[in-house]
Amino acid sequence: MRHSYLILAYAGTKKAAEDVGFYYAANAGGRLIGILLSGALAQYGGLTACLWGSAIMLAICLGLVFLLPSEKDEPQQGFAAAAE
Repeated sequence: MRHSYLILAYAGTKKAAEDVGFYYAANAGGRLIGILLSGALAQYGGLTACLWGSAIMLAICLGLVFLLPSEKDEPQQGFAAAAE
């Protein structure tokens, strides 16, 4: 349940429900794309291609982690407020 705390912590106070809904929709979309991509990689290059694809995705995630605000930064306004 720790990931739920992180979602709410980054969601902000205004429109938190909308931000959490956006997260779960993005999560579902990411899982769908992951299933399709892993299937394509398995068909194309077998286990080796799957492992390379996984390594690339992990590197992308690692890079994105450094873009997250630290505790010292100002509070987030949430995804919905940033979109407006």
